[in-house]
Amino acid sequence: MGWMAGAGLGLVFPAVLAASCLLFDGIISFFSGSGGLAALAVAYPAGERDRPGQVVSGRTVHVGAVAYKRISSFGMNERGLWLSVSMPGTKPVFIPWTACQAPLSKTLYWEPWVCIPVGSPVVTTISLPPACRQEVDRYLGTPG
Repeated sequence: MGWMAGAGLGLVFPAVLAASCLLFDGIISFFSGSGGLAALAVAYPAGERDRPGQVVSGRTVHVGAVAYKRISSFGMNERGLWLSVSMPGTKPVFIPWTACQAPLSKTLYWEPWVCIPVGSPVVTTISLPPACRQEVDRYLGTPG
């Protein structure tokens, strides 16, 4: 009977491991899609030549209602906004300025962040830290 108990554990462990991996994958998929990042990746996938020369990394960015704290990289150029989130299952996006609506000012963390509605109709909004205000203003105008 002792060898049967060992054989049962040999089958249970891989099953539990597989279930845990599927659960983790489901959680990552849910959170990456809940803020609109998944929709942005489908609508505005980044190509190799879309990444701007100057990119800041390790920053907090909000996409919809989801805050990607200290795991985001982004950069801007005359064509648009490049955004990447360092999280499994996410892909960089490049949003042309023509797809962005007039920026708004939104208070987050007791500071006026720049909130950019994306798409028409709006797919999601991207909120960038206050330090980005001048660069966003250069491409989209002064936030309301």
